[in-house]
Amino acid sequence: MTDEHYLLEEHYLDINALSYKDAILATALATCPFATHFYAKQFEKKKSPVKEGILEGSAADKENTVRDLVKWITAAESGGSIFRLILSCGDFSKNKSIKIPFGHYEHKGTWYLELSPEEYIAVQEVWASHNLPKDLFYPSHLQVQVPTKWWIFKGVRGLSPKQFEHKKM
Repeated sequence: MTDEHYLLEEHYLDINALSYKDAILATALATCPFATHFYAKQFEKKKSPVKEGILEGSAADKENTVRDLVKWITAAESGGSIFRLILSCGDFSKNKSIKIPFGHYEHKGTWYLELSPEEYIAVQEVWASHNLPKDLFYPSHLQVQVPTKWWIFKGVRGLSPKQFEHKKM
């Protein structure tokens, strides 16, 4: 089977049903077994430090590396809300077309997962073990495009299934 892109179900954040930092940590830990490399960047006012490398060693070693990266990111001046964390199947800084099981590019709206159906099921089990919803991410083809208008600008906005359902109510 082919890999699919999964998007964050932002409705849970909209209603403050979970901690963004907890979701980041649990999801990064759940996806690190499927990755070989990491790239992390803090977005700060004066400098933007970067850490990158290979996820080496045992599963526990990979998890410890990911825990350290998430701790480092959330300690940034931005408060850990604006950052880049990529867990990839190759060197992201040299090849942008590789598989990215965990991709968080700046903020929650740019966070996605690239997983096989089997990997997604495994990640769902980790979310459940961290008391997070099993539908924390949804298949990207389920995103609903709705017309939007802001001031004089018209366009289309993508809503998650739960955001769309809540908007209809």
